[in-house]
Amino acid sequence: MSAPAAPGPAPSTPRGPRAPQAPSDGFAPLLGRLERELDLPYPERSHLLEEIAADLHAAYAAARASGADDAAARARAIHELGLDAGAAAELSAVHTPALHRALRRLPAPAQGGFEVLAAALPLVVCFLYLCKEVPLMQFLRDGGFGSILVLIIGGFGLGLLTQRAVVWFILRDHSPRGLGKNTAAPLLLAAATLCAAVLGTATNFYVVLRAWSEDHLPDAHMRIGLRESLSTLILGAALATLIVLGHTALTAALRRLRPATA
Repeated sequence: MSAPAAPGPAPSTPRGPRAPQAPSDGFAPLLGRLERELDLPYPERSHLLEEIAADLHAAYAAARASGADDAAARARAIHELGLDAGAAAELSAVHTPALHRALRRLPAPAQGGFEVLAAALPLVVCFLYLCKEVPLMQFLRDGGFGSILVLIIGGFGLGLLTQRAVVWFILRDHSPRGLGKNTAAPLLLAAATLCAAVLGTATNFYVVLRAWSEDHLPDAHMRIGLRESLSTLILGAALATLIVLGHTALTAALRRLRPATA
């Protein structure tokens, strides 16, 4: 009895043409360049880039369906959308908010002065309120020069935070110049504020204890001097805490607005 013959290869099933797929990162360099060059605030810039990416991939798929290869389809898609070297400036001019257009008509020094004024106004109002409702002047008198130094350094830190809040969330300037303000300078000023407070308090302690040890200061006055010396440390710790919390909140808000921003 003969062995059964081995089965032959199964007939191949005819397949239709593969649907063209858009390249996963073929347009990434172009979209990255547009994101850097577009002078638009977030999230408008992100929304516009998403629309451009969708249009690019749709044009790419149509070109591939017509028989073009990958490079030709990508070039045709870019050409159809008019995304040449000057496209970013044209798109920015069309989509720029009215407030930005009005500010850009001002000279550069006037724009900087407007930012400083908008940042300083809330601080001035807050300082006047504290002087009226909170014994801030008493703290400054008790701490002496140390408290004044702490207030100056801490005021610079709060001023930087207020300027960033105005630029990022009121003027919505998310250009490289605006986003370039996202530095660690407020944290350094917070550390300097706290160091100045500790140094001022330690200096005041030394002066009070030296006078007391030399019998030039009664015990009651010594206790008052030590209590007044703590005002510098309290003021510095409060300002440093406000600066750190404000910096953290602004950075988190900017990161949420633009996830790529660190």
